[in-house]
Amino acid sequence: MLAPLSQLNWLAVVVAAVAAMVIGFVWYLPPLFGRRWTALVKGYGRPFADNPKLDPMQPANPLMPMGVWLIGFLVNALVLALLLSLLAISSLGDGILLGILVWAGFAATLSSWPAAFAKWPWGLWLINNGCYLVIQIVMTIILTLWK
Repeated sequence: MLAPLSQLNWLAVVVAAVAAMVIGFVWYLPPLFGRRWTALVKGYGRPFADNPKLDPMQPANPLMPMGVWLIGFLVNALVLALLLSLLAISSLGDGILLGILVWAGFAATLSSWPAAFAKWPWGLWLINNGCYLVIQIVMTIILTLWK
């Protein structure tokens, strides 16, 4: 049965969301995938040179994308915590499997449309989804261990 929200470990939900943000920050640093990601984003047809306001690397208010990102990760962590409860998952292996399944069933599939229809490079999809996969696994590990 689905645990009421009051029975969830809210600290684990917050820690999982913060961990996701840290992974994202590190993943997109220039030495890892940041340079390649930036090159791919700038190369798919958006005229950043003509309109710097469109440049995702230079947002008008840098706190806005971070706030949206944090809210998204909080929702993601909450849903994972609810799924862990609903499925009565308590083993680390099953938690990791849930993270992989959530990534494969939702993140990987739903994020494929820009590459399939808008002709964005599949390399961009690979970089982003590598990050999404690591995030889902780490978040489910945290939520499984701190249940």
